[in-house]
Amino acid sequence: MRRRREALFGAEFFSDPAWDMLLNLYFAELRGQRTQVKSVGVNAGIPATTALRWIALLEQRGLIEREPDARDRRRILVRLSVTARTGVEELIDFLASGVSEALAASEA
Repeated sequence: MRRRREALFGAEFFSDPAWDMLLNLYFAELRGQRTQVKSVGVNAGIPATTALRWIALLEQRGLIEREPDARDRRRILVRLSVTARTGVEELIDFLASGVSEALAASEA
């Protein structure tokens, strides 16, 4: 949805790298995918240096966790913390209920 929105209106109006990173990590988990540090920035559409700064901040805040890749110790994997996963799910549920309520109201 975010990429479609950017295509329609331009990315300069909607810049939120931390949220993009959290959403990408959340959906990667849903698909059972493991995410490398370098992929986080690419998936969020931001430069690697910006991604590294955001990763450090998100990790400090307890929203993401880094761990070595058991298959290749040179790589570092990133995943959501339980706190972040719960928060993302709560927000998605909140947004979905708001959409459902708005649709019901418009049909009445």
